[in-house]
Amino acid sequence: MKKNNVIKLHGDSAERNLQIYQDPERAGLFKEMREAYSNYRLASKHDAKKTVENDIRLVMQLAEFSGKYPWEWKMEDWDNWNCHLFFERQISKATQRKNQGSIRNFMRYASSREVYVREVKNKFDAEFDQFIDDEEILHHLFDKEENEPRLAFTPELVDKFFGALTDQIKIESAAPTRKLKNLQRDLALFYLIKATGLRIGSTIALNVDSFAPNPEIAEMGKFGMLCTMGKGSKKLTPLIDDIKVPPLLKWYIEEIRPKYLKTSNPDERALFLSERGTRLSYGSCWHRLQLRLSDADLTLLNLCIHSFRHGKATESGMTKGVETTRRQLGHTYASTTQGYMAIPDEFCCKQINKGLKNQISRALEHQKTTEQEGELENP
Repeated sequence: MKKNNVIKLHGDSAERNLQIYQDPERAGLFKEMREAYSNYRLASKHDAKKTVENDIRLVMQLAEFSGKYPWEWKMEDWDNWNCHLFFERQISKATQRKNQGSIRNFMRYASSREVYVREVKNKFDAEFDQFIDDEEILHHLFDKEENEPRLAFTPELVDKFFGALTDQIKIESAAPTRKLKNLQRDLALFYLIKATGLRIGSTIALNVDSFAPNPEIAEMGKFGMLCTMGKGSKKLTPLIDDIKVPPLLKWYIEEIRPKYLKTSNPDERALFLSERGTRLSYGSCWHRLQLRLSDADLTLLNLCIHSFRHGKATESGMTKGVETTRRQLGHTYASTTQGYMAIPDEFCCKQINKGLKNQISRALEHQKTTEQEGELENP
């Protein structure tokens, strides 16, 4: 690394502050993470030196503010820091959004490196908390965005999306290239999100062993339920209620995922891998979705990865009710779940009419029974 590209880590004063509460071993690992992240941004991403320095400075600010290291950060630390930025420092939304993105990107880098995950676990018996997802970042506002609610993936859109993806796989299978395995990974990735309603942050944080059997349904095999973390480090074990998921994941793990593993890191645990053999990033998932939406001629709709979660909430709400859906999605409040639903008026009318028909049928049956009993009493 050239001398003029050496990053100022803005860490000395923060480290002295942190050493009041933590030992030098933790401070050394944190500094190593910052140096590696800086080198990655400069060498691999070709980001500007000043931009990287500013992002490192923000990481240190959160560390100073919370008095904790990244693997110790929790949802409450994130919330408190954001309140500090908004209410005390009174920064603009644009600046706060940038700050949030900087922390999110650093956390995704650190938590995707097996060497740091392993070292944090072995030395400090800790794990990175995947608490930052799209919902925790201030969104960009455009002219009509406030009047356009996020669209859910309806059954028709789902069929079109996965139909186009399946067609692309068939085309590429005729003359296989590297593109084929990426399409096959896309199929497993997006179908799992569609079937479970997982947030993208929780999805890319999954490992190959993040599943367990459903003790009541042996036919689901080892893919009967998820073992993942929700917001605020809340452990979630939602049941998988789509019978297509087990064979799809078994096929992906046994036949597709090994194509991404590298000999330098054959023990990587991440379920979804990048070309480098490391955990797939949010940016890559977003890019892959744009490609698949384009293939399906769906780019003009207000669809995003989170639209799958809205679609799952709608589908489950129509068939299983609000409370079951709330538990499946890991929501604390039913009102949050209802906000995700986009149940059409036609369905509601159909349910009301169905209830009325049932009432009428029971009333007629009761009337008939009453008349028959009257005839027996008065022959």
